[in-house]
Amino acid sequence: MTSYSFPKRSALTQAYFACSLHLPNFHIIVQVGWHLNHRNAFLLMKLKVKMLEELSSASKQLHVALERYLHICSSIQTLCLQGPTSRSILPEYAQRVDQEVGLLESYDATMQKAKLAIKSTRNYAFRIAPINCLPIEILTRIFYMVRDSDPCHVDCLALVCSRWRSVALGSPAIWSHIDYHPHSSKWFYPELLEQAQLHVARSEEMPLDFHLSVSCESYNTNCYDSPVEQLCRLVAPRMRSLELDLEGFSQGWPNAAANSVMSTLFSECTPGMLSKLVTSDPDCFGFVTTTEEGRPDDSGLKVDIKRADLEQIFSSITMLHLTGLYPRWTSHAYHGLVDLRLFSASTGDEGDSQIAEAQLVRILKASPGLRILHFEFEIIQWSETRTNASRVRLPDLEIVQVGSAYDVQFTRIEHLLRLLEPGPKPLHLAARCHGPESNPEPSTPELKSFFARSNVTKLYVTELPELPVLLPSLPHLKVLILLNLRNLSQPNPPNPSDPLTYPQLDACFVQSCSLTLDDFLALIRHCRPKILTLFDNKFYRRGPREKVEMEIVEQELSAICSDIRIAHTRPNLAEHQDLLEY
Repeated sequence: MTSYSFPKRSALTQAYFACSLHLPNFHIIVQVGWHLNHRNAFLLMKLKVKMLEELSSASKQLHVALERYLHICSSIQTLCLQGPTSRSILPEYAQRVDQEVGLLESYDATMQKAKLAIKSTRNYAFRIAPINCLPIEILTRIFYMVRDSDPCHVDCLALVCSRWRSVALGSPAIWSHIDYHPHSSKWFYPELLEQAQLHVARSEEMPLDFHLSVSCESYNTNCYDSPVEQLCRLVAPRMRSLELDLEGFSQGWPNAAANSVMSTLFSECTPGMLSKLVTSDPDCFGFVTTTEEGRPDDSGLKVDIKRADLEQIFSSITMLHLTGLYPRWTSHAYHGLVDLRLFSASTGDEGDSQIAEAQLVRILKASPGLRILHFEFEIIQWSETRTNASRVRLPDLEIVQVGSAYDVQFTRIEHLLRLLEPGPKPLHLAARCHGPESNPEPSTPELKSFFARSNVTKLYVTELPELPVLLPSLPHLKVLILLNLRNLSQPNPPNPSDPLTYPQLDACFVQSCSLTLDDFLALIRHCRPKILTLFDNKFYRRGPREKVEMEIVEQELSAICSDIRIAHTRPNLAEHQDLLEY
């Protein structure tokens, strides 16, 4: 067979030439097809015009007929009411009127159908409902966005109009988020259970995201669990993500007993299916354990499942967002993660919300592809020094949020950062320092070392007085967000032979800070941001803390920055949300 090579053309052009080589009459077929399509469009337009003409004609005829019908009905009423008694009405009149009442019911049903059809047509008109002119694919995508922002009220999408209902019910993924949020005083809630089960049915075979709220106020050992267990049996085999809002539940449940609802949820889960686990129990601290572990004194959540089976379910997880309730630090849940968020619980008990440095290092090394790391825990048993060889290499790391903790023993942010060695990718760093304003422990060397081996392009800081000293170590920084700063430590006078180089910022946001104006001017003079946004700040002169009016602040800043924005409402920082979400 002869082979043909085509010059570089579009896929459509190549297909045309390929068909023309193998079909002698292909050009004629294409021309006939084009003419048929053109003719069909013309005929469709003529049909639409004809239908509109028929609608106008039928509407006029209906109007005349209704007027005549009303006139006749009114005349019969007047005639029949003229007699002295009902006996004067002829029997055939009564029979005919009775028949007409039945016909009126059918007329009304027909009119309702016509009304529905014409209103549905009107909803497609661009000037009446522009959103209905969107293709189904785009409308479905909008529905997904609505579901993601408020999954509890996705049912409303199916109640707006017939088209929206058709689109919503025809998109199983819209119903794949299953919520069960009973009232704080009531665990068994039939209406919510029915709604959750309906969503499971509408989702068809889609993977499910399950969000379960359990309050210690509404739940105890006497609760009727069977209906909720049935919901768990429906959800668990297809459960892709699990979010547990526990609200003190793990503290109120007897430690020695396994919870039947949670046991059902995990035991019915399909191995390899669960990819995300979120827990929120901020007032408690404990681990997910099994009955076979035989540790009745453990706080946390106990489930009736073999440890090996639980670990198999945990092994497919790639995202962990944990507060108060955690898989054991040795669990396979911490292997192969791309997103790890560990937050401390506010129990006030010594020993809670602590992790040994060696345990944390093992967890980080088990996830070399980690991209997002949020950490606010007390690190204990940490080594005094850390060499390059002992740091954890995380080449894909993109977002780090770290918070200092001082509930029991103050822990500085560098206790985590000293363990990390990010790759060359741009890094967004949020450093939330919740400790006292002055701390004798020097943090600058460790932080400078971390910045030197990182490519930090966005930085969000709270209560970090050393910031001006650290900025020369951030040559690639483009966005700086400052919150709740009360002090700025000024660097030592520069060495003329080795001047300091500061990053030149694209944007700087300053919010809720209380600073001396001279220190702030020095900071802005070093970094010279293209855009400077200020909101809810106070500036003072040195000495007696005399407050400076914002007009004067703006005037002095204008000599440094050409674009100064004094915001009267909280600035929209949506594009930097990865640093702000907590």
